[in-house]
Amino acid sequence: MADEACDRFFHSLSDKMNTSSAYSSCSFSKTIADAHIQVALIKVIDCTQPPCRGFVENIHTMLGASLGGCMLTDTFTSAHLPISSISTLCHDIPPPPDLQNGMQQNNANPRPPRPSSSPPSPSAIASTTTDSSTVVLIVAIVASVVVVALVVALVLRRQSRQPRSSSDDTDHVAIDTARALRPGKPTTAFALSSSSVLSVDHSFLAFELHGLEPHRVAMASIHLVQLIAQGAHGQVWLGDHLNTRVAVKKLLPHKLHIAADVQAFVAEISLVAQLDSPFVVAFVGVAWTLGPPLDLLLVTEFMDGSDLRNVLDATRVDQSFSWAQKLACALHIAHALVYLHGLTPPVIHRDLKSRNVLLDSMARAKLTDFGSARVFDHATMTAGVGTYRWIAPEVLADGHYAVPADLFSLGVILSELDTEIVPYSDLRTAAGKPFTDASIMANVMSGSILPGFSLDCPDWFVALGRQCLSFDPSVRPTAIEVVRMLQTQSCL
Repeated sequence: MADEACDRFFHSLSDKMNTSSAYSSCSFSKTIADAHIQVALIKVIDCTQPPCRGFVENIHTMLGASLGGCMLTDTFTSAHLPISSISTLCHDIPPPPDLQNGMQQNNANPRPPRPSSSPPSPSAIASTTTDSSTVVLIVAIVASVVVVALVVALVLRRQSRQPRSSSDDTDHVAIDTARALRPGKPTTAFALSSSSVLSVDHSFLAFELHGLEPHRVAMASIHLVQLIAQGAHGQVWLGDHLNTRVAVKKLLPHKLHIAADVQAFVAEISLVAQLDSPFVVAFVGVAWTLGPPLDLLLVTEFMDGSDLRNVLDATRVDQSFSWAQKLACALHIAHALVYLHGLTPPVIHRDLKSRNVLLDSMARAKLTDFGSARVFDHATMTAGVGTYRWIAPEVLADGHYAVPADLFSLGVILSELDTEIVPYSDLRTAAGKPFTDASIMANVMSGSILPGFSLDCPDWFVALGRQCLSFDPSVRPTAIEVVRMLQTQSCL
């Protein structure tokens, strides 16, 4: 039931912030209801606006002993952090001028400390309303949280032995009858341990995996040969399955004990198992043992030509990736989006970037990594370069994904195919230094910067790329339109 208390608390925060115009521009208020935050955006937006900064810095005053451990997920890094740590995020960010002036005035005329032995009276709270909307908000939230905590405590005493009921929400990108597991909100497949670390209920997980039984392969038939890549959540191995080379994706061992990560991985496997396109990495099967220990493997075809980012890095040295191959790669990616967006309901990839485009030895390209296609708060970060460099401005601003967001990401890849460099890596400040991550995000959100194209790039390709990169999502082309343009120009 502790996760329910956290859920109620997060919704209470969201409701209170969204009913006050003072917090309308805060990024924190737009995602907290789903237990999501975006640390980078908080530092760029919230820490630079007095009302938002005041709320962030004082959030620790709203937390009781039972709520300080409520976990949030950073949608950019997939990191999990307690809400009690939020109040420190602005410590290394200079206060905005308005807040600095207020701090100076407060220092010049310090208020006497309020006695800790007596709580503020309602009249005292009312008298401070005009001075600080944040204080009113905090007191209101604390009061509501206390009520919630009491209710939860009573329910715990009466229903400690009753199983929780579960109602599944169907995500808009789910295919057919696949379950859409809500990110950050464990279903009955996941329980809260006494140490407040989410753990997996293996018996219910077996029920969740039952739908994948037709695709199950024997664990003994899969042999891990060589580690190919490792990220914050999982590993990809070159493997062998019945004398055929395959790619095997698995969670890191400690992630198998975190419900949110297992939940997202099961959702990814369920989605990939239903995809069938020559432009999407083929699904081979799934293997699992419930243990203990738990083990869960996603088996797909092995692409022996590396990912597009590595290929482009190598091409800057040996020019091994020709312009004709680049055009074919762009066409293959666009075909993959036509397939995904044409499903009923459409599937939005949500993490389209050069690292997630794999090539074979014949330079044929296919999309991979659908870990974010259904669960946005598990958007991944790749080593060295963050996913945000491929994300559309409207997504950076409010986290809202729609089909045009994939087209913006495609536009970034078109820029990469031309320049062969990491997006925005050529930008410099007035002092000649590379743009910081926060600066790139802020400028993309405002429409101030875009990935560039070289002077010798064909005009039609630049025009197509810039159309995909349009700030207004409604004027971006559809994937079908991109395919038609690429096919037309390839025939000239």
